[in-house]
This record gives sequence, C-alpha cells and structure tokens, in this order.
Amino acid sequence: MGDFAGALASGQELIRMGRDAGIRAFRCWGEAIRGHVLQKQGLLPDAIRSQQKALELAKIIPDYLYHIIARTELALCYLSQGDWQAALTELETCQRFAAQHNVVEPYGHVSTLNNLAEVYLFIFEHGGRTDRLIWLEKARVACQAGTKASSGCRLQIPKAMRLQGTCEWLREKPAVAQSWWQKSLAEAERMGMRYDEGLTHLEIGQRLGEREHLERAETIFGEIGAALALAKTRDVLKR
Repeated sequence: MGDFAGALASGQELIRMGRDAGIRAFRCWGEAIRGHVLQKQGLLPDAIRSQQKALELAKIIPDYLYHIIARTELALCYLSQGDWQAALTELETCQRFAAQHNVVEPYGHVSTLNNLAEVYLFIFEHGGRTDRLIWLEKARVACQAGTKASSGCRLQIPKAMRLQGTCEWLREKPAVAQSWWQKSLAEAERMGMRYDEGLTHLEIGQRLGEREHLERAETIFGEIGAALALAKTRDVLKR
C-alpha cells in the first residue's frame, strides 16, 4: 500500500526477534521484506545483500517458499541495475527449484511468472539481440500465464495486468494494451496498492506520451518514497 517506512520497520523487527530468539525463519522473512523495500527506495546494493541473506537462511531452514521469494526479488534488483542476464538466471533457477520440490504456493509462482515476463519485455526492448521476437513471444506466454494464475494471488493482479498491457503494446495492439492498463489501475486503486498504481500511470504516460499520467505517477512515488520509480518518472518527464 506504499507504507515503506512501516514495512521496513516490520522487517527490521522480525530480524531483531529472530536474532534474539535464535529463530532463523524470522530473520529470513525480515531480510526478504527489508530487501523488497530497499529495492523500491533505489538502494540496490543493500537490497541485494538483504535478499542474499534471506536466500542463505531459506536454504538452511529450509524454507522453500522464501527460497523462491528471495530469488524473485533478487532478480528484480539485478534487472533494476540493467543486468537482465543475472535476473534471468535467478528466475530460471526459481522455476527449476519449484518443480524439483513441488512448490505450488500461489505467491511465489505468480511472482516468478510476472518477473519472467518483465525480464523478457526488458530484453526485447533493451537487450540488443537479433532474436528479439523470440523474447516477445516468451513474454506473451509468461504474461498470459501470470494473468491467469494471479486469480489465486490478488496482490499480483495489478502487476500481471500492467505487464499484459505492455506486452500487447509492444505487439502493436494499442487498444488492447490500454484496456489492460485501465484494468490494472482499477485493481490497484480498489486494493489501495499505491506503488502499483503509480507504476501503471508511469507505463501509460511514457507509452502514450500523456503528461497527466506521468505527473500522477510522480506525485504517488514522491509521497510514498519510491525513489527508484520517481527518478525514472522524472527522467521521462524531462524528455
């Protein structure tokens, strides 16, 4: 819901409780939460260290779900740095791990699909590869799977719909894309998920060149302290 300070405090408290009581699971969950927030605040090296700690603890416990969650979040950190190769490696490892250990929990599954779609779209636009259309097709399949699976994990619905819209836009289907983006906005607003709302406004604004959406995104990111997305939004506004 955009309360990064509250989320970060909760994560830090879990880490403290885990250390005091010798409970690795608390520390694992706390580090994953901490890394999740730090990534959105643009503190990527610290976010990566937190997710790596969470992953190490998840292996020791073992906690299969948080093994996947930490890896998917680690992938987003790498993608935020532009390192799509490292991001893709982490997500493909997630898929193999989930299959090997029969992990079917919806959140981890949909997170993996959504983040794979995001990486595929990034490669299509920025990877500089000759086989770009193959990556767009991979994104289409991942987006469809993520949108379908998100019915079992409502927190992932706005992102799944936003990525579906972007995929359709890149497939030169602007009307379909805008329909998905509007659905993403409606879901994010209904659930009070301000960060996701801001991301969809940003996506609409930069794709359609609509300053109103960019200014709305700038306001949301500024209010909740999403420094990474705020910097991107301001860069688009300048251009």
